[in-house]
Amino acid sequence: MGAVTIDLNRTLFDLTEQYPELIQIFLEIGLEGVIHPEMRRTGGKIMPVIEGLKQHGVALEDAVKTLTEKGFNVSY
Repeated sequence: MGAVTIDLNRTLFDLTEQYPELIQIFLEIGLEGVIHPEMRRTGGKIMPVIEGLKQHGVALEDAVKTLTEKGFNVSY
């Protein structure tokens, strides 16, 4: 089985529900709210990950690099 492709235009909630291992990775990237289940169920259902990265001042290239190093293919 090959690497999983994740789309950063999907919401934080959707991605972390499908791939719970992303919670720790997104936390490492700088999305601190991801650790709180209530945050994922509220704001995390509304905002695409790519927008969350912008709001937290995380460079898209850095996020993609980290996710790729962790074994994910990334689209956006």
